[in-house]
Formats: sequence, structure tokens, C-alpha cells
Amino acid sequence: MCSKKMVSFISIGNELISGDVIDTNSQYFTQLCQTNNITISSKKIILDDLTDIENTIEYELQHNNAIVISGGLGATSDDKTRFAVANVCNVNLKFNKSNWEDIKNKLAKFQINIHRANKKLSLFPEGSELIQNHNGLAYGFTININNKNIYVLPGPPKEAESMFKTFVLDDLIKNGFKNYRNFYTYKMLGVIETDIAYDIDKVINSFDISADYKWNYPYVDIKLNFENNSERINQIDEYIKNKYEENLISTSNITAFQQLQNTLNSISETIYIHDKLTQGIFANKIVNEKIKFINDNLDDYDYEYEGYFVCFEGLLEYHQKKTSISSTQLSSKIFKSGQYVLSDHISIPYRGEEAMDFAVEYVSKELLKILKENAE
Repeated sequence: MCSKKMVSFISIGNELISGDVIDTNSQYFTQLCQTNNITISSKKIILDDLTDIENTIEYELQHNNAIVISGGLGATSDDKTRFAVANVCNVNLKFNKSNWEDIKNKLAKFQINIHRANKKLSLFPEGSELIQNHNGLAYGFTININNKNIYVLPGPPKEAESMFKTFVLDDLIKNGFKNYRNFYTYKMLGVIETDIAYDIDKVINSFDISADYKWNYPYVDIKLNFENNSERINQIDEYIKNKYEENLISTSNITAFQQLQNTLNSISETIYIHDKLTQGIFANKIVNEKIKFINDNLDDYDYEYEGYFVCFEGLLEYHQKKTSISSTQLSSKIFKSGQYVLSDHISIPYRGEEAMDFAVEYVSKELLKILKENAE
């Protein structure tokens, strides 16, 4: 595997530790980095404590090529980030007159009193470059130490997200943090994470291909990362798609239910559903004139409907409110104009209330088979 530059995120604030405020900044930063193939090594939340901030910055600098810090840039006594960064970089804080004039103008515009404490906002480590804040008072800054970049942004998400997107992201890419690797993704339903990981890891062993597995119930999301010239990626992709054809829902992050919603209008015939599986839950989630739910008792299974008829059954333990079981069954039978088309039956781990989430996706998956057949 080729070497790659890595980034760490540090979120600072007592309110983040206490849970009074949720750290959405690092989530936003991570999503943008992943989209741009920038590798994230860690995310940390720490207190507004000068020693803790300094120690965390020093540690992350030892293990990463860049650090993005959000929080602790305000004018109150608990905002210590700029002091910690200056100490770690062994430089002094310098007052920026131009920035102070900008802050005073903003305060005057909103008729907010100007206090001496506000001058703290215009202190920046010597040698740093300012990052303009169009949505608030506190500018951010970036500074380089031993060829490693530190980016410091304010805590409020509206400010931090904009500054990250318009400055930090571009600067990371300009400084070579983007990894020019490709990836394939697979969203699987009805597989066990450890089982499929064991199988795929054996196939990609000894090649410049890495795999990430994420359990996102009821799905297992798989991502294969590889160089453009990986010699076996096409064969491996074909192997996965063939072996797990019944489980593969999409090669993106789209669920079966989302696909069904997006494509249902493409079918020309009505689908009649007798849903003994979710018993109304699926019906409440999807509304479309092409789907008709049959609520009559069909003990003798009168399938003489013009068009498609699907019967879903299972989750008996769920409906009987049983708890001390390890697995449960889901099944479907599809008919067209009274003629049998196909059926499916699977056993899944029983996870209480979450089993219904699986059932909704299973129903969507089976209905997608009808759409595929209809398209052909």
C-alpha cells in the first residue's frame, strides 16, 4: 500500500464533552474529505483546557500530516485554542490591526457593544495565515510547523463548515492530501459482516486493494479501495457481484426502499400486495397508485389478480412479542396473472424491534425484482 498523508480532527469545548452540544463539525469535515479521497486518521473531542489542548495537538502532529481544530476561538475566558497553538509552535501571539478593524465594524453594524475582551479575537500566532469568516466574528488561521499543517476554525457549525469548504479543503488538496485511488462500493442485505469480510479478504489478499466493512443494520456496506492499475479489481468486482447477486442491493449508498421509491412509477402494471410480514408498516411508508394492499384473509391464497400479486409472510416472533429467540424467517411469493413466478425464503438474526427495519428493506428488495422483470 502506498504511503498517504493523513488528517486528524480535534473538536474543543466543554459543552461537547457534557453532551449539551453535538459535534457536527467533524462529521461534516469527514464527509467532505471522504468525497475527495482525503484520509482521516482520528477524531477527538477535548475540554477547554490549555494543557489538554497542547498535549492533544502535540500527539496528533506526531501521527498525522495535518490537524483541523474547531472551537475555542471566542473572546471569553474559556477560549484557549489560539494560545495552545502558539505554545506548541513556540511562537508569540501577534495583534492584527486590520482584523480588529473588521471586527469593530461588524460589531457596530449589529449594534453590539465593543469590549476590550473582543481584542482577543485579533490575536494570531506569528507566521500564521488568516482564514476569513463571512458568517461570524472570529477568523480562523492556518500555520505550518515542521512541514505539517494546523488549521484552526471557530466552533459554530455555520462558520466552521463554510470556512472548511471554501479554504481548508482546497488547501489540503493543493498540499497533496488527496489520494488518487478509486473505490467500488457494495450495499449488501442478508449477509453477516464477519462472513463476507472473511471471504473478500481472502480474494484481495496480496493485492494493492484494501477493504472497509461497515455494519449499518440491516445492511453491510463494503468499500474496496484500489489504484487505477490494480490488476485484479475487475475480476474481484465480478466475483462479488456474481457470488452475492441475491444480496447486492446497490453499488452506491442507496437502499432498496429508496430505489423502490425512485423507480416505482416505471412499472406499467399494478402490484397487489398481501402483507402479513410488516402488517401495515410498509404500507404506511410508501404511497403509490401502482401498489394496492389486500387486507382480506387469503387462507386459500386466491391469486387471481390481473397483474402482479405478492404475498409476504414472516416475523411471527416479532408479532407475538417473543424475545428469547436467535433468528426469524421472512418469505415472499410472487405471482403474475395467477401464475407462479418465483419465491424467496430467508432466515435472519432476530434483533427485536430492528427486525422490522430488515423486513421493510426485504419487501422493497423483492418488489424491485418485479420492476426488473417488467423492464426486461
